[in-house]
Order: sequence, then C-alpha cells, then structure tokens
Amino acid sequence: NHTCDKYYYTIVKGVFSGKKHCRAYITKDTKENISEIISVEAFDSLDGASKKNYNYIETVFESVSGNKNYTLLKIKLITGKSHQIRAHLKHLGYPVVGDGKYGDIGVNRYFRDKYKLKHHLLHAGSISFDDVTITDKLPDVFVNICKKENIEEFNNIIYTCSVIIANLSNLFAPVMPTACGKIREYLKLDAASWEFVSVEPELKLYFSYKKTGISK
Repeated sequence: NHTCDKYYYTIVKGVFSGKKHCRAYITKDTKENISEIISVEAFDSLDGASKKNYNYIETVFESVSGNKNYTLLKIKLITGKSHQIRAHLKHLGYPVVGDGKYGDIGVNRYFRDKYKLKHHLLHAGSISFDDVTITDKLPDVFVNICKKENIEEFNNIIYTCSVIIANLSNLFAPVMPTACGKIREYLKLDAASWEFVSVEPELKLYFSYKKTGISK
C-alpha cells in the first residue's frame, strides 16, 4: 500500500494552541463556489436525504507560532475536499488571513493595506509519498508577515501560558473571585473565549525555523 501525506501552512486570525485532530462534514454550493462545514453532531441529526449532500472530512491543525492576534499553523490534510482547509478553519473560528471567501473582512483589509496582500495565506509546504518527501520553503510573504507581526516562538509560549493561567483562574474562581477577576482584567481575556489547553509530555517550548523553511 502507498501512503501520501500532505502538509500545508497558513496564518489565521486568533490564538490557536496545541494540536487538534478535527472531524466534520462538508457540502459545496457549486453555483456559488462556496463550501459549508457542519459538525459531526449536526450531521448525525440530519435526515437520510440531507446527509447525501455532505462528505466526511478530517484535518489536523497544529500551532507553530503565534501572538495575541494571529497564529501560524501547520496542517495535515487527511481527506481532500474542495476548500476543505479554508472552510474548516472558518467553521472553527480561525479564518485564514487574506481569504476573500471565508475570511474576516477587517483582518483582510489590515493585511491588504499594510502588506499589499491580495490572496489568502495558504501554502503547500510538503508532500510525502512512501520514502520520498518533497518540501517547499515558506514564501517571502509568510516570512515577512511573521517577522513584522512578531509571530514568533516567544509570543506563542507567553500566550499559551496566559491561557493556562486563565484556565486556573476559572477553576479557582468560586473560592478566589477577587483574585481571579484581576487575572481576567490583567490578561484582557474574556472568560467565554478561554479554551482548555492540553499540554502533552513531549511538548517542546521552542520553534525550529528550519523545519518550516523560515530563515531569519
């Protein structure tokens, strides 16, 4: 049997922490050329006729680096449907920077005005077929934005730690409401937007530029 693994890189709006294996269902309006994602739970609630319009998708998203506004992601495409990555990230709440179809209007305007960006930031980084791997370094526009927006390892660690602290303040809020409130205020984070972070034992708190083809 032959195996083929495809990896992509993108910059998205929002703080995405860790690694997530996401499953969902996708349908495409061919007339409008736009795809829509629904959760597995939403798909299960559909009737038999409606389910025929959807295809199962799987995508693995992993944070490489980031700051308080944006995240550089490495993506493993397990299934390959039209617009899968861009539509899936929109569904998860992390729109791709520069994406005119699924992205955030304000974010797109910011990057267009500052960097003259006229396309979405999605790059096919590598493809592996059996024992052969073909890689392509990140385009200059990725490197330039990562540097100027300070999307680097240090910020990624800081904000991951901030989310962990936020989780702890939620945990202790019933017995330490004043202190936990001050933590929320200091971090400028909304309780509703906090997300639990699972730290794996093999987590490495550094970012290798070589792996993604980024050069300082």
